[in-house]
Order: sequence, then structure tokens, then C-alpha cells
Amino acid sequence: MFHCHNLRHEDSMMMAAFNITALETLGYDNVQSLDDPTDSRFVAQDWSADAYADDQIQSKLNYLGNLGAYNEQSQIESAVAAYYTNNLNPPVESDTGASQTAESTQTQSWGQKWQNRGSGGWGYQKGGRPWQR
Repeated sequence: MFHCHNLRHEDSMMMAAFNITALETLGYDNVQSLDDPTDSRFVAQDWSADAYADDQIQSKLNYLGNLGAYNEQSQIESAVAAYYTNNLNPPVESDTGASQTAESTQTQSWGQKWQNRGSGGWGYQKGGRPWQR
């Protein structure tokens, strides 16, 4: 499991727990081989003020964008929703932040909540999450 501080990922359920050795079941063919955190393309680099120049930032953004990791966003979202549609007991957060199994009183699956999220995100759920807190 990767650890990421990208708020876009946290807000878009990309931080949900899933098996990174079976990404194909989520509709991701892993053509670019983005699954190795020790890949030399992504390891930490020494700090340099030059790296923060506008042209360097744009160059890095173009490079990452051209990897194609999110080219098929709607298909990936549909695959994630389909994957969780039949999961009646998705993980929920406890008051301590630890995951636990949802109670049997849950009326919607994770996938149903994913599909019903609307254009405004998860606004109907406390804390913006598709499961109970």
C-alpha cells in the first residue's frame, strides 16, 4: 500500500484500501508500471531551488501527465464502483481512525454510495466519506 498526501487522492477515494497486486480488477491495466515505489523515476531527490522554477514545474507536470495514469478516469471510476457494488461491508472509520467492518444495519453498499455521489462530491456524507463515520 502506498502512502500519499495528495488531497486530490484523499478527496476522490483514491486512498481506499485495495490490493495493489490486482489493479486489473479495478480497470487499471498498469501499462506504465507505476506500481513500484522504488522506481528510479519517483525516488526522492536532493532539494534544489532550480526545481521550483516555473519551467521545471511545468516540465515535471507534463512528464507525469504523459505517463497516462489517469487517462481513463471515467472508466476507472466505473470499475471502482462496480468492484465495491456487491461489498455490503466496506471498511468504516472508528473514532480512533482504525478501520473496522461496517455494522449489519448498513443499507447501501459502497458502490451504491459511490454511484450516487453526485457532481458535488460526497456532500451528503459526514466528512465527505462514502461510508459512515
